[in-house]
Formats: sequence, structure tokens, C-alpha cells
Amino acid sequence: MLLIALLSSVSGVSVVWSEAGTAVGQPVSVLQTDSHRLLLIGRVVVGAEYRMEWARDQAVFSGMALMQSVGFLTEPVPRRVLALGLGSGTAPAFLRARGIATDVVEIEPKVIAAAEAHFLFGEHRAPGSTLCADAVAYMRNATGGAPASASLLYDAILSDLFDGGRHTRPPARGSHRASPARDPTPASRAPWRQPDGAPRRGP
Repeated sequence: MLLIALLSSVSGVSVVWSEAGTAVGQPVSVLQTDSHRLLLIGRVVVGAEYRMEWARDQAVFSGMALMQSVGFLTEPVPRRVLALGLGSGTAPAFLRARGIATDVVEIEPKVIAAAEAHFLFGEHRAPGSTLCADAVAYMRNATGGAPASASLLYDAILSDLFDGGRHTRPPARGSHRASPARDPTPASRAPWRQPDGAPRRGP
């Protein structure tokens, strides 16, 4: 989210692609700067890639680098990986380029479309598959309701999930609204955030 605030002051930012009417209820957009291409859901950066050809498979964020490190495991060498959530597809593309079958589960079809059309992910569609589905439902179905058994299907599972900017937990069964006491966001962080979770600008 800090990047969004920074981008507003950078010249040379252009919108490459944007689609509204998404499953997550916020527009999916691809922005471009002189050095990066960014994937956003609403105003939140959910993926990024360097524009220089030689650096496109390099991780822009440390979390992506951590997920890519699965490709360097040696004992045992991973053969099958599951990626829950896609973003711009940096980690799955990196693993697929190294011959690791990487299955991706992404709930938003427009994120898949953007990753395939505007990022390196589109050049590495195999080995592995890309499924448009809810990750939690997929895990329950793939494992017969026992998520721990997913480790029998995959050598590694990467979780890169985004909740659409909703920072409160879903309402309890039978309830029509979430209790403020259930909001996991610490009150000490509230002054720098707007009610929708976006960073406040200015003093």
C-alpha cells in the first residue's frame, strides 16, 4: 500500500490495462513506470515485475524472493508445487521456468488474464496448471476436507492470498454484521489508515 502513495508522486506512471466488475469487487489494473510493471486490485499492489528484460524473473518484493527460493531446494528436489493466489505470477513463472510443475489457484479471472497478458507468467504456462477457483474450497476438495493431506500431493505449498482489502473477519454464522471486537487490525495502526484500509495521505 505504501507503493500506491509513492506512485501518486511519480511522473511517468501509465495505466496499461484496467477492468472493473471483478469477482473481488474492485478493479484489476496494470500500471507501468519507467522501471516496473505493477498489478493492482483496487489501490493495492498485489504483484510487480521489473521491465528490463534481463530482470523480469527477479523478485521485486522479498516475499516473492522467499517463494522463489523453493526452486533452489535440493533434498528433495521439488517436483510439484501449489501456489494459492497468483498476483502477477512471479513465483509460479520462476518455478515453471525451472521445470517445476506449479499448479496455481486464483479466485479472480481478471488477475489470471492480466498475469497472462502483461507479465512473465504468460510465457510460462507449463509445467503445471492454472485454475480459477477459491483457494480454500480447492484445498478442501483436493484433500477430502483434510488440508494437512495436501502435503502428500505437493512438495511445497505457497500462500499468496489477498482478501480484497477486507480487514475484518466474516460475520459469525447467523449474524448479519461483524462485531467490532472481531476486527484483527490493532487500534494503534488505525490513525494511518482510512476506513477501507487504504493509507491516509498527508497529515
